[in-house]
Amino acid sequence: MMEKVKCLQKIIQNDNIKVFFIIFISIIGISLNVTIVSSDELWNFQNVYKLYNGFEIYKDANVICTPLFFFIGKALFDLLGANFFIFRIYNIIINVSLFFSTYILCKKLKISKKTSLLIVFILMVIGNYTITLCMANYNILALTFFIIGVILLLNNNLEKKVLFIQGIILFLILFTKQNFGIYYLMASITVIILKKSRVKEKIFNIVILSIPSIVLGIITILYFSVNNTLNEFINYTILGIKEFGTENISINVILLIIYFVIIILNIFLIKNIMKAHFLDDFQKENLKRLFIFSVFLSFSIFPIVNKAHFCIGIYLALIFLSYNINLIINDIFGKKAITIQKIILYILVALSIMLSIYNFVLWIMNMENNYQFDKESPYYGGILDDQTYSKIENITTYIKQNNRKVIVLSQDAALYMVPLKESNGEMDLPFKGNLGKEGESGLLNKIKNLKDTEILIKKDENEMNWQESKQIRQYIVNNLNCIGEIEDFLIYLSD
Repeated sequence: MMEKVKCLQKIIQNDNIKVFFIIFISIIGISLNVTIVSSDELWNFQNVYKLYNGFEIYKDANVICTPLFFFIGKALFDLLGANFFIFRIYNIIINVSLFFSTYILCKKLKISKKTSLLIVFILMVIGNYTITLCMANYNILALTFFIIGVILLLNNNLEKKVLFIQGIILFLILFTKQNFGIYYLMASITVIILKKSRVKEKIFNIVILSIPSIVLGIITILYFSVNNTLNEFINYTILGIKEFGTENISINVILLIIYFVIIILNIFLIKNIMKAHFLDDFQKENLKRLFIFSVFLSFSIFPIVNKAHFCIGIYLALIFLSYNINLIINDIFGKKAITIQKIILYILVALSIMLSIYNFVLWIMNMENNYQFDKESPYYGGILDDQTYSKIENITTYIKQNNRKVIVLSQDAALYMVPLKESNGEMDLPFKGNLGKEGESGLLNKIKNLKDTEILIKKDENEMNWQESKQIRQYIVNNLNCIGEIEDFLIYLSD
């Protein structure tokens, strides 16, 4: 009995466990008390749910990133059940892993425990919890793997074992989000090239780094080949990138200015760090590696420069900047800085925990008093406003009772396809850049070839998502027969 008590005391006294628990409590309510809307969370859920219901990724779901996020999500659904509650547990797992890894990274940079936790909470609440409220998302999972990879790269001399593990990390990132993987590979190669060694050794190290990711990548490709989805995998993840990059350019000018300010400031800081006498060679090397990875990760904010992509892309750069700000503050204020940081930390943690608990209580109350779905529904655990719930009921009933095939050609399609457990392929998310090599024109040709099919489009063109094709909508309005309307949709019939 005494041994069990001592073991429990050790667990309670372990700083890492305390921090892990604090992060978990600070995130759970924020993640659960969220209204379901047509956004990345719904679209990602739809694609995982399609896998769970026996559909094939890329063939029945126009996923434009590599598949690891969706395979893990499907495994969770198989294990725990397929609904929004489990999907939000997935989000909590990803976010706790991300922010706890951030804490470990900061400590590896020899930042004090309290300052490390302060940095974590600043990154957590930045942009009104932007990263957490991206919900379960391949970008956040890729960022988490990215951070773990950087942690494993610090405080070592690039031994073969380290590089081999980095190759596995590279695979995890590359097959979660391909552009993140490319940036990680470029950063890793840069670190290897800048290391003082002979050219042969540099080449050998790059080969060792590449082998695990190549082998695991070949196995994944063989899986798609066996499932007869290899062509679709290549089509959506590679051949459709050009249209995505050219048709989906969206730039928040203020965020872009802040981005360049941070990058330029960090360039100035890294130059001074390399000359600093109060840092040992290991610390300088660690900061140099962090800087390199932060620069390459920052490329991920393009082509859609919005708050979410900004917070993700600039994540490592903000850690690097925080490290330097901490040095400056400690140098100016001395022991007073430690006191000030503690006060800010305690206030931030207390407010975050209270906000999370408050949201958790609201979510529980919603589940008990106002909930429309039972545990068998895919929407169980999520929150739907009455208007959206009514729309789902009316439109799914209309589709079920219809003798014709019905396609909801809209960003809202997932709201109805999810409870129906059906798939209309890329028409369930008809966004430019999500349509493979043939793109917008390819989807238009498919619509032209539809027979005896009803197509629902928004009554008001202004309610369309900015990534949807107005050209396709115009073709439907001009060439098909409007036979009625339902909710905020017009119903058109193909010949």
